[in-house]
Amino acid sequence: MLHFHKVESAKFQLHRRFPQQLYELIIDASTNRFGAGDNKYRAMVEVLAMVVPQKVISFEAIRLPHTN
Repeated sequence: MLHFHKVESAKFQLHRRFPQQLYELIIDASTNRFGAGDNKYRAMVEVLAMVVPQKVISFEAIRLPHTN
């Protein structure tokens, strides 16, 4: 389970042929609830379009390498 601390960046993509919207987020998170959130993850979040509130269809995150 990921514990989010903050979103570092967000990029929106709209697919013309599909009714889904895709958001690419770079997030600061940790796997430990009490962690400092020093791990960066790239998360791809797919949501249904035209639905309020928007419903998440899929969520996938990969850990990014540490940078100095």
